[in-house]
Amino acid sequence: MNSPRPPNAIARPSAPTTSPAIQQADGKPQTIRELTNEIVYDKIGETLVRILPRDITPDQYQASLVSLLMQNPELVGCELPALAVAVFNAARCGLDVNPMLGHVYLTPQKVRQKKLDARGRPVLDGGGREVWAERKLVRMMVGYKGLIFLGRRSNLTPICEARVVY
Repeated sequence: MNSPRPPNAIARPSAPTTSPAIQQADGKPQTIRELTNEIVYDKIGETLVRILPRDITPDQYQASLVSLLMQNPELVGCELPALAVAVFNAARCGLDVNPMLGHVYLTPQKVRQKKLDARGRPVLDGGGREVWAERKLVRMMVGYKGLIFLGRRSNLTPICEARVVY
């Protein structure tokens, strides 16, 4: 049964945790917020600050990235190099990763690939079949608003109109 709660308490779910694949060293699962802060500020923060264009403040970009990762926790579970490359590519172009702006969309993607040995040959299991591995990557897609932004910033397209195409 449901336990009664005090009248002034707000019903909030506990912080979401990641899959068991992402654990701290002591075995406790981390919350999405802890993982997000670790990724944005500790792991890719310094490089991100170096590659941002001068007109974008690092704090603003990192806040957008934290917002994105909190809205889409599946991105936190993706491989860090894939996430970092997608974020760095967007940052180099000066495109914000905030999905509300529509410049760039980062989406998680599961990819199945053959496992290869050191010589590049497929790894076989005990039955002689090829072994497949599933990877979680990040796909960066530039939105139409991002393309308009880049065109206007480069002064190649002074006028741009978006129309419905039937």
